[in-house]
Amino acid sequence: MPRVRAAVLAILAIPILLLAGSAARPAGAGGLRIVRSTEPIDLAAARARAAAERRAAAARAGGESALRSLAAPALDPSGDQWIVPFVVDTGNPGGTTTLLAVRNETETGGVAEILVEFFDAAFAEFHTVDLDLTPDAVQTFNLRDQPGLPGGIARGFARVTPGDGDLISVDYFVVNPGENFATGGLGIDFIEEQCAFWKTRILVGGPFTGGTRLTFLVNGPRGSDPMVDPPTVSGLVYDEAGVAAGSFEIFPDDWVFEVDVADLIAPATSLFGAIELMIDSIVGNGYLIVEIGAAGRYSVGFSGVCKDSVPVL
Repeated sequence: MPRVRAAVLAILAIPILLLAGSAARPAGAGGLRIVRSTEPIDLAAARARAAAERRAAAARAGGESALRSLAAPALDPSGDQWIVPFVVDTGNPGGTTTLLAVRNETETGGVAEILVEFFDAAFAEFHTVDLDLTPDAVQTFNLRDQPGLPGGIARGFARVTPGDGDLISVDYFVVNPGENFATGGLGIDFIEEQCAFWKTRILVGGPFTGGTRLTFLVNGPRGSDPMVDPPTVSGLVYDEAGVAAGSFEIFPDDWVFEVDVADLIAPATSLFGAIELMIDSIVGNGYLIVEIGAAGRYSVGFSGVCKDSVPVL
């Protein structure tokens, strides 16, 4: 059995659905519901509950040292699986696409055996590639060129698995040629970087209207029906003075989805401030990527701030 395939099978024992190979619930129709409110929601109770669960898990895993933030940047090469969310405008050859690169970082100088899998937003695999990368070699991908890519505005994620003992790094760019800007960064070393509680800056209004977009990667969406499903994402909105400006809950069917922050606040409102949110997916947590653009000309992309390491009494 090739080392990469063996590595994938070994990870089946880890209770992280994104790393396990199949979804735990039937794929939905890609629905997403957002419920806004002017009343605050009790994130403190949810944080305390999750913190207690983390402390219990840390005790089982070897003590309080395991309570470090799970979203520490993966700046070093890793032998874990890497995750890269993507978006491609398939209807426009010059529209948005996602580029990613995989590099062999194995210090022993051997050939790295790597499996790259491509999934749509509902966690259905549509393409795979087996790589044999020589020392220090880089393999690049344009998601637009991958067979089986869904139509329309295609969203999903790539999962990159190194073979046993191999180290790799992964980076990506989301490029919009029509608006002359791009964002990007490192891929997500999901075992290390998944997180429950997140904070991000937001800019809504004037040239920033429609400019703050949040991309979520959740480890199992809880469903899009607010009448029967619990929220996968719950959040509080603050202005720059730290005054609460409302709350929201998000009910998705997809594992990867994007939300315009303007949809999380009162309609036709300008707001500059911050959001705190909790990701409560089927198996734990998720990841938050933030993109802020202005006037269709400027953009910056970055990860949200993980607050899991902030003490909760």
